[in-house]
Amino acid sequence: MLFSWRRRNARLFVPSLKLLTLKLLTLKLLTLALLTLALLTPALCHAQSDAAQQFSEALERFHQGDCEGALPRFKQAYATTHSPNARLYIARCLVQAGRVVEGYDEMKGTVDLANRRAATDPKYFKTRDAAASELAALDGKVAKVVVAFDTEYDDAIINVSGRLLSADEHRIPLVVQPGRIEVTASAPGKLPFSATLDIAAGSVQTVGISLQAADKADEGMTPLRVSGIAVTGAGAIGLLVAAITGGLASSKFAQLEDECGGTRCTDPSHAEVVDDGKRMETIANVSLATGLLLAAGGVTMILLGNSDGEAEPDDIDAQAKLIPLPGGGLFHVGVTF
Repeated sequence: MLFSWRRRNARLFVPSLKLLTLKLLTLKLLTLALLTLALLTPALCHAQSDAAQQFSEALERFHQGDCEGALPRFKQAYATTHSPNARLYIARCLVQAGRVVEGYDEMKGTVDLANRRAATDPKYFKTRDAAASELAALDGKVAKVVVAFDTEYDDAIINVSGRLLSADEHRIPLVVQPGRIEVTASAPGKLPFSATLDIAAGSVQTVGISLQAADKADEGMTPLRVSGIAVTGAGAIGLLVAAITGGLASSKFAQLEDECGGTRCTDPSHAEVVDDGKRMETIANVSLATGLLLAAGGVTMILLGNSDGEAEPDDIDAQAKLIPLPGGGLFHVGVTF
């Protein structure tokens, strides 16, 4: 009978011991939490006090027109408290300093922050309404650009006037400084894209971006066509040289005609003029022939270098003719498709 009683009390004692241990552990944790709070409270109070002082000093400087001195203090106060009021004055300082785009972004952030904080602290409704009113006034001082792709490019890099866009900034209005805006885009395996637009204050413009495959040849500018343009340019230079030297040769012969009275010059004093005239004539003839050949070849290469494949070499008949005329010649290029 005694043995049975002891077993029954032992069974009751074990749960009681576990409960006591749990209570002691809870008490220790609570004591530790209270001790930590006691140690942190002075630091938190000190930080809050410093933030309040920073905000007060910044506010005084702001009303004195010293935004340069007020801005870092407002930022320090906001970093400690995350107060919508501090962020509101950060936005106001930026706007007064002429940094309207940054001020616009901060003012928009103030509206969102104050609206969230007002759910638990109604005093921030006033801050939200003030920020919303000033944000609406800033709409006429900034411009907005919407970057839109024709398809999705997850690895695309977009740059708008030096600002790299994140993936969530595509297809939403991006606030920019009015004036000339440079937009560039790139992606692996794609040709780079660039666009320049002039955008006025208060307006919104959309930039549509389509990235082409890098291995796709530029339409209308095949290697043959590019070479043809270069050859035609060289032919044009040859023709220009022929025109200049031909004019000089004609000038020399006109001088001989005036000095010799329209007859053959036999005076040795005119030998140098005669030699110069012949040399200029030779250079003119060679340059003319070379220029005509290069021009004819270049034009043919341009016509044959059709990247669309609409006209093959067998489909084109290009002919170049030099037709003699009194006092010169006429160069004719004929092409039959």
